[in-house]
Amino acid sequence: MLVLACLTLAISAARRRNIAQHRIWMLRTYPPIMAVGTQAVRTQAVGGLPIFLLYGQPAPAVIDPILAPCWPLNLGLAERVIRGCRLPRWNGSTMTAPNR
Repeated sequence: MLVLACLTLAISAARRRNIAQHRIWMLRTYPPIMAVGTQAVRTQAVGGLPIFLLYGQPAPAVIDPILAPCWPLNLGLAERVIRGCRLPRWNGSTMTAPNR
């Protein structure tokens, strides 16, 4: 649902030709999708493969604390990118560089 909401807002901003808002909403769409990949990496990096081979499927009480930080980690990184970079501005006829 989060991905669909962000995509809807991104498309809406693009249709209004508000490219800066479109870029921001697209950045917010990316992390929930990438969280799935982060979960796979964390599962392997924290010893997921040996756990699966030795003990079979771990119980949710074991795997949930490993996977839970993936969503906020990715969302936090995206918000940092959004707030840390200044986007070029459209003044009606040309793009202007951000003031640094």
